[in-house]
Amino acid sequence: MLFIQANKICFRYEEATENLIENINFNLAAADKIGLVGKNGCGKTTLFNLILGNLKLSDGLLYISDNLKIGYLAQETQINNYFSFEDYLWSANPQLFNYKNILKKFERDEIALNETDLIEILANYDSEGGYLFETELEKIVTRFGFNEGDILRSISDFSGGEKTRIALARLLLQKPDVLLMDEPTNHLDIEQLNWLENYLSEIEIPFVIISHDRIFLDKVVKTIWEIEGKVLNEYSGNYSFYKAQKEAELERQKLQYEIQKRKIKQLEIASVAIRNKSEKYENFKEKRSVKKNGGICKRDEGSGHRLRVATVMKKAVSMESRIGKMLENEKTKKPLIEKKRQII
Repeated sequence: MLFIQANKICFRYEEATENLIENINFNLAAADKIGLVGKNGCGKTTLFNLILGNLKLSDGLLYISDNLKIGYLAQETQINNYFSFEDYLWSANPQLFNYKNILKKFERDEIALNETDLIEILANYDSEGGYLFETELEKIVTRFGFNEGDILRSISDFSGGEKTRIALARLLLQKPDVLLMDEPTNHLDIEQLNWLENYLSEIEIPFVIISHDRIFLDKVVKTIWEIEGKVLNEYSGNYSFYKAQKEAELERQKLQYEIQKRKIKQLEIASVAIRNKSEKYENFKEKRSVKKNGGICKRDEGSGHRLRVATVMKKAVSMESRIGKMLENEKTKKPLIEKKRQII
């Protein structure tokens, strides 16, 4: 099933003179596990914000399946530290959270409810799936490595890595159809990282992950999307496979580039030689052939000379035009070779 499809999408920030991303195409379907890579500032988080509807396309079409629930885990997890762990998870479903708070206040005698109101609230709680949500919440708390004692702790008591797990747990309680995760390994220790790798390897929800952690991507993704030079390139396989394909592709580009440069050089030499030949003919003094009776031959050496000059000049112009096109093509297809940084 196709969830999201992009067709030649472009985006440019208002203050920018050029597109950040240009003519990008991709499909996101069920069971896809994708790693999104590229240099900082290439447009990875921008692409997420376009999918989420936080930014508007400059051009192109972005199809998102009707009623698709997209769960988004931001790079820096923003959680209200005044929440308890339990309340934060319950806030994944605001309607049930509201019913739960009313019932809790009633149990504490903080509010009064008549029998009719109480029955109505309990019926709504049940019909909205409140008891099922309780069960799922308990399972997720355990699944994410927390215990019963953690549920009442304040969010402020947890580490950065634990907050990432808590945010992801809340996302799953919202039952998303697709997950978008921006650097989810930030602030995770080795144990938490191993847990996340195992979890993402097992879930059936399709996801796209922005990450610079190559080992992590190797373990959890099956496809790599790379944004480079404003466009998106897709590689089937994990990060190591992508890297090998990328290096092989770069070597082919470098070889083709060098062949192109040699060919241009050879044509330039030939063009100069043809130009020199043309000039030689041009400076040659025409002879006029005279018949015995004093008349001029219809096709004499002079007219043949002019024909040779025109032919050679035409060949020179044609070759120079070809060189110009090749030089222009050389600029556009020059392989992008990253400069190695010197470590001091």
